[in-house]
Amino acid sequence: MSKYNFTYILDPQILKEWAPFSQEKRCELIYQRRQVKISRVTLANYYKQHKIKYGKPQYTIHSTKNEEELKEDRKKFITTIVDYYRRNLEIIYIDECSTHLWEKKNRVWVPRMKNVNIKLPTSRLESVTVIGAISSHNDKLYYCFCNSTNRNDILFFFEGLNSEKSDLRLKGKVVVLDNHSSHITLEIREYILRQGATILFLPVASSYFNPIETMWAWIKAKWRKKLIEPLDYNPDKEYLLLELQKICDTVPPHVVRHISAHCFKILKSYIEEKLLH
Repeated sequence: MSKYNFTYILDPQILKEWAPFSQEKRCELIYQRRQVKISRVTLANYYKQHKIKYGKPQYTIHSTKNEEELKEDRKKFITTIVDYYRRNLEIIYIDECSTHLWEKKNRVWVPRMKNVNIKLPTSRLESVTVIGAISSHNDKLYYCFCNSTNRNDILFFFEGLNSEKSDLRLKGKVVVLDNHSSHITLEIREYILRQGATILFLPVASSYFNPIETMWAWIKAKWRKKLIEPLDYNPDKEYLLLELQKICDTVPPHVVRHISAHCFKILKSYIEEKLLH
């Protein structure tokens, strides 16, 4: 490709526009523009020569708001929640995650130039959803299993969270939620407000401001590691629930504290370095 001018395909805007395209489609586009046929291998080598790697992209949720509006929303959220922290109000972060029996580790230690074959169960079974909460003033994970994240399941979770047995009663607390359709229903909002709590919704595409997302990543890492342990039978849903429960029940207190503290540190630095200067 050196005798032709293909530098335009290295342009960041072109790389972004072509992100969904396969190698074959890219070769077609090059032919349409330059009337030159190249192979997928040639194109891949050209990318490598110019340090363009095949890596994981970052995903954000589509929003009707422009970047300036999103930035303003984040600024309002962060200044509000940092003020709550400074007033020593307890903040409860809530979110859910789903998993199944076919979760895979991205990397394992393998001998050089060899592959390791890990057998998956015969069926991935139905996904299990875990709704959970962590607090800025508590070092425990409160959670429950459910089959979905509809309004009834979310309400059941909040009723358990607010029960006498729970350490995370809602009165006087700040509840942080994302904009999931079941979170913003009138029934859920009215229930939280009746308990004397304040609701704070996360800005769009800002899940990194919710520390429980990191908590789920920690739990899923443990779960994936558990799934590659050799088993002499096909695990069932009972195994899935039992092992997930063990992981959730044994989250070390210092992990919850560290995740919550790290989130506050991110929020403060975001204000000081990106939004207020």
